[in-house]
Amino acid sequence: MMMGTGEIVVIVSIIGTIVVSIAVSIGIAIFMRKMIANLNASIQFQPVAMPVAVPQGPPQIKRTACRNCGGFKVKPPKTACMYCDFCGAFVDWDFRIAVSTAGSARPAPALQQLMAQEKAFQAQARANNDVESFKQSVRRIYEQHTVQCAAAYSPRIGDPKYKHQLIEYLALVDSALGFDPESQQHEASVASLRRMLPRAPGHGHLDMNVFRQLVAAKKAATARAVQLLAPHIHLHPDEASAEIAAATINSTFTQYWLPFLDAGNRQWLIAEMGLAGEYVELSPVPLTERHCGSCGDAVHVPQGASRVVCEKCGHFNDVSAPEVQCPGCGGPTSVPSGATTFSCPYCQMDMRADGMRAL
Repeated sequence: MMMGTGEIVVIVSIIGTIVVSIAVSIGIAIFMRKMIANLNASIQFQPVAMPVAVPQGPPQIKRTACRNCGGFKVKPPKTACMYCDFCGAFVDWDFRIAVSTAGSARPAPALQQLMAQEKAFQAQARANNDVESFKQSVRRIYEQHTVQCAAAYSPRIGDPKYKHQLIEYLALVDSALGFDPESQQHEASVASLRRMLPRAPGHGHLDMNVFRQLVAAKKAATARAVQLLAPHIHLHPDEASAEIAAATINSTFTQYWLPFLDAGNRQWLIAEMGLAGEYVELSPVPLTERHCGSCGDAVHVPQGASRVVCEKCGHFNDVSAPEVQCPGCGGPTSVPSGATTFSCPYCQMDMRADGMRAL
């Protein structure tokens, strides 16, 4: 898929915030913020063009280690937000999915227009040191972006409570970063170095001395961002941590730049960003088909999994026990995580967790 430079800049301005306090979700606020900032001079990010072609990266597959249970990602995610295949914890955010999925990759004109309108509003809010007005503007953008670019978010984004909590968290983090002089200084340094490097893989010489300076500047920016988001991280609806936020930001930065590098420098960047062991060749593992207790969609789980997220509806399922069979329609289903009673996703019959009809 090929995209024009103008379209790419818009993508950068939108997906950017997803990675700071994303992992979207957790690192979601920094990377996503950076992209929105490219159309938004009030946050003082300079326009940075993404590669003209969606980056394919090295012939390696990114596996992510869960910091909750230690399990590795074994299934390709359907949305940019990645959850552990064994315990359902949030683990990472996949940049390539966000920039290659229809809809999320090419925001609708209405969203682009909204962002342009908010530019002046946010500039005025910053000039007046009006944090609340700035937050309101950020909320308006995210309200539209979560609808039009859903693949950049968690499959849980369809849950109104989850969506509201995520947007409030992102608004807090965006504002903390946008009004912090030190953060602004770090990001200005990153933007200045970025302008000295190619806009796309193969389009110009990549000066490794400048690139290494960029990596150092990015690490400093990330360290400051994590300091600012740490007081708010408990509000993240995926129960994220500052550690995961930092790892997600580093992961997204790494995913973006790998296509620009030769084999030796790829390994250097992966190690420098603390991601050694995450870019490896993965072998397929046996999966068992289960069925979501909320929507009935097929959910494929590896051996040893206890809780998984349905990537269609975003609900958690308990897969530590065998599926139950609806006494009404006979349909097999996993029990929604934490539920003692629930409705059959096929015929809506009330059921208890043991599979019997509710009294």
